[in-house]
Amino acid sequence: MWEQVKLLGHIGKVSLKGVVNDDVVDIDTDGELLSLCDKVPLSHERVVVIYVQHIEEEGVAVNEDCEEVGVPLNEDIEPVTEDIGPLNNEDSEDSEDSEDSEEDKEDDPDFVDSAYEQSENECKLLKKDDKAFENYVDHPEVVEDPNAPVDEDRESTDVAKSECESLDSSSYDEDDGNQKKRKRKLPKFHEFRLKTDLRNPVFKLGLRFATTDLFRKAIRNYSIINKRMIKFKCNDRDRVRPVCAGNCNWVCFASAVNGSEWVQVKKLVDVHDCGTVDHNFHANSTWLAQRYATQLSRLHNWDMGSFKQQVQEDLSVIASKSQIYRARQKATSITEGTYEKQYELLWDYAAELRRTNVGSTVIIKCELKGERPRFHRIYICLAAVKQGFLQGCRPVIGFDACHIKGHHPGQLLSAVGVDPNNGLYPIAYAVAEVENYETWSWFCQLLAEDLGIENSTGYVFITDKQKGLIEAVHDKFPNAEHRHCLKHLEEIFCLLVTEDWC
Repeated sequence: MWEQVKLLGHIGKVSLKGVVNDDVVDIDTDGELLSLCDKVPLSHERVVVIYVQHIEEEGVAVNEDCEEVGVPLNEDIEPVTEDIGPLNNEDSEDSEDSEDSEEDKEDDPDFVDSAYEQSENECKLLKKDDKAFENYVDHPEVVEDPNAPVDEDRESTDVAKSECESLDSSSYDEDDGNQKKRKRKLPKFHEFRLKTDLRNPVFKLGLRFATTDLFRKAIRNYSIINKRMIKFKCNDRDRVRPVCAGNCNWVCFASAVNGSEWVQVKKLVDVHDCGTVDHNFHANSTWLAQRYATQLSRLHNWDMGSFKQQVQEDLSVIASKSQIYRARQKATSITEGTYEKQYELLWDYAAELRRTNVGSTVIIKCELKGERPRFHRIYICLAAVKQGFLQGCRPVIGFDACHIKGHHPGQLLSAVGVDPNNGLYPIAYAVAEVENYETWSWFCQLLAEDLGIENSTGYVFITDKQKGLIEAVHDKFPNAEHRHCLKHLEEIFCLLVTEDWC
């Protein structure tokens, strides 16, 4: 290197600089130069670009190209390109001797430089490293001619590609008893998508699932849609092994991937030798509710017979009446929510009524059961309705109640007035557990406070002869007129007398 610098006319003291990632760095020793060379891959041509710059020193002539210290590199630096070889940072006399010795060495064909001498094992390892590098590098796709002759050298690359398609993520190469772990480019496996693939699942080797529950759900759907009886022979948190119950060779084994929640299909025999079945225990009421939840929410009058016939036509599965009934109940819970969840929203509903209709009265009465409140009663009187009755309706109020059926039965208490057009005008309503003197007294007391009835004179109340209602009206509105509903009297009269009298 120094001889090349001398031939270019640089006699004085110079500094060597190299380019690494578009940055100029100083090269002071041979070790720094060799470290730069090691960064170049073995498969590339090992060429280093070195720049020479003069350093001004007393008693040494400075080259005409560089007149002062600190000149920009692009003005006084000349590039020198040379193949990599040993560098000597000695005087000019030593460099001349080394040049003569190098010429003698080049003439000797048996000469081997000890600094770069490599053993047979190292040569083999370098060849393997070059071959592995070629396999990992992304090469452009080449359209092959099917009529072209087969090259025997492609056998090694085909073997490498087949190894990459295996499920293992790493491999070990043994050289003279030493194991060296090398990272391998993993193949891209397909992931099971819940929204699109669960409707008709198709399994293949290497398919990945987010959780074991998702894999079990896909197996159940596959069993019902394909009319095969599948059972889980091994079923735990990290591995699931479903097999066919018809004594055939079908099996689909999946286990966790590197201790994570993801599971992957690692063994698959997708061939059935057994027949189909009509009764499948996987098609239970929960599965049917999830399958037909949308249709059941739209068709409220869908009777059980039609629902059962639709299941048999779609899936070729014969379901019992109890399964169909429970499936409809569970589908309603999925679309509309459970009764317990809806009761928990009562306080939010009351707050929303007070916010949107300022001045409304919403009272919820609860009983504590342990630390959780249990719903007992609710009373609602909207402010707009209250003002409309006081300003434009007659002072006539009718009381009545009706039954609430379902999982949580009760009584719906209501107070209805008469508008100027002789139409019904609802004033207030409440939901109570039963219809008796206590509930009607509580309802009449809240209604009197909302309407501001201090002296009941001038009001007329119409009721039926329900037990407890008459006493509650007399106690809360003693000065009001009390009349009975003619329609209720007629119904009671027909019940008491015989059919001939009616």
